[in-house]
Amino acid sequence: MIANDIRMKPQGLPASKEEQNAIEAIQKIKESVSVLGIELHDFFAKFGKSNSEEMGFAEFKTMLLLISKELKENEIEIAFQKFDVNGDKKVSFEEFKSLIYKISGKAQVHDKEFRDKLEQALK
Repeated sequence: MIANDIRMKPQGLPASKEEQNAIEAIQKIKESVSVLGIELHDFFAKFGKSNSEEMGFAEFKTMLLLISKELKENEIEIAFQKFDVNGDKKVSFEEFKSLIYKISGKAQVHDKEFRDKLEQALK
């Protein structure tokens, strides 16, 4: 489960660089939804399987690379594991929403070029 301070491991140890990068990407998701002024469910639905309340790793990876294209595979896997609370290899909308609302901090996504690309991808 998620520690009170998401930047710390449950044992209280500092997160690895890879884990910090994954957390920053999650923060970018939260900030992107806010900056674009769209509903969280609509954002999720753009990447999830059609008529589904869940997304697999491939869809999750597509979404995360749109937000943070510099992420490495293992960082994407770390982020996916943070969302996949029940370990079923899928991220449900409820899992997605829960982590997005729990995460603290902000990532800077106000760059106009980034915002334009994100808006285009979500059309």
